Amino acid sequence: MFGFSNDGTGRFGSHDAIKTVIALAIYLVFLPLLVLAQQVDAKYILDGFAAKAKGIHSMSYTMLYERHIYNGTTVNRTNHVQFQEDPLDRRLATNFLVSLGDTIYWSYDGVTSKVLNPIRREVVVDRDSVWWMHRYGAIAFLLALPPFNRRCYDSQVVSIRLESEIPVTLNGVQCYAIRCTYPSDEMLSDRSNLWFIGVQDSLPKKMIETWTFASGGRDSAIAEWTDIQINPDMSKQVFDIPTPEGYTEQICQWQSAPSLLKIGTPAPDWKLPTGIGDSVSLSELRGKVVVLDFWGTWCGHCYPAMNEIQKVHDSVGSHGVIVLGISCKEQPSADPANVLRSKGYTYTTLVRGDSILVPYNVNAFPSAVVIGKTGLIIWAEAGYDPKMATGILEVIRKEIGE
Repeated sequence: MFGFSNDGTGRFGSHDAIKTVIALAIYLVFLPLLVLAQQVDAKYILDGFAAKAKGIHSMSYTMLYERHIYNGTTVNRTNHVQFQEDPLDRRLATNFLVSLGDTIYWSYDGVTSKVLNPIRREVVVDRDSVWWMHRYGAIAFLLALPPFNRRCYDSQVVSIRLESEIPVTLNGVQCYAIRCTYPSDEMLSDRSNLWFIGVQDSLPKKMIETWTFASGGRDSAIAEWTDIQINPDMSKQVFDIPTPEGYTEQICQWQSAPSLLKIGTPAPDWKLPTGIGDSVSLSELRGKVVVLDFWGTWCGHCYPAMNEIQKVHDSVGSHGVIVLGISCKEQPSADPANVLRSKGYTYTTLVRGDSILVPYNVNAFPSAVVIGKTGLIIWAEAGYDPKMATGILEVIRKEIGE
């Protein structure tokens, strides 16, 4: 089984057997350590950029971004970016200049934002810095900043491993390919990031991120950074777009989106189809407590909220409380009712809910509204709250006298 002796007898040598067993034992003991060492090396490589980034105060780069959304939408763009850090909060870019392709330019100098649009020959000026900073998340998404003074992974990472022991070549640059995987949850059944980190400079060159939603859809995003310059000299004027001759300036006056209808407001009437041939109207439910959950099959954050809505249905559905999902902004091929059934939700969903978004001031998904027996709003909340069911049940039990 293990081998034969070299004494010419063809008999199995006991010393050879002992050596083979020892070698096998060593292999079995050290193999897991070798695998662990590979993971530690991969983590070490990613942490190398986080350490290097502490000395980065400004950057310029070209970013190619590609996003594939599971509803069929594809986004492609090439941005040229220059930015400086915020000295008080290194997660923010105090100043930046970005070109969206070769036409639109967008700048921010810490006080004023300007967007130059050559097609309309105008410069849109926004001096509301408070509004701007509150929306920094959208800025980071647009710029697709490389990880700036932070790790390429977060504390929830399950594994960090090299895709290959041999570096790969990307645009002529030797890179380590490192995959970070994350645990599944109520919204995502799978999530991973594949990073390509330069062997020589420890800078990220490319990132491929994939999400597989619990609903079955799959999104992916690819960001690739080239022409990277670290700490280039930049004057303040770089981040102030001058208004070209013949262009007009449009001063932007931002107004916050209206919140959901206030408590005590009469609920607007509606009539919506169920998707199976009949329809439901609010007027025919007068005298009953009605829970509306505004959602969409495309909305990843809606699914954990739907678990809360199901808890409400399970708790008070038998007491005459009507729980309805309101499906909105769907693609023609979407089947919201089937999605609910496949996930085990037992309350009814109505479709084509876009027509009542404005009357109910719905600007975020998910959003939930509870209508009392007299037709007045008794509870309303936008976004996902893990304690949503508790809040809804409290007002419902008060309304029905429990």
